[in-house]
Amino acid sequence: MTPVPTRWLAPRLGGEGRITMLKPLDTPTRERKDLSGLWRFKADPDEVGEEQRWFGRPLDDAFLMPVPASYNDIVPGRALHE
Repeated sequence: MTPVPTRWLAPRLGGEGRITMLKPLDTPTRERKDLSGLWRFKADPDEVGEEQRWFGRPLDDAFLMPVPASYNDIVPGRALHE
């Protein structure tokens, strides 16, 4: 296994000696993707979505959720929060 360079794992000194967190970088083995937008969201409390292949078709009774966001602030009720 090839060791991961430490500079990818730890905070580093930024301008004026401040510690800054590393930002994701494109590398030959990693590519950043912007996933921002409106996503169709549907809870799966019975854990049947994968078996029924929800990912292969539109979700009819899903609702739109902005990404990035906190679904706790968007979804009403407690059912999805627990």
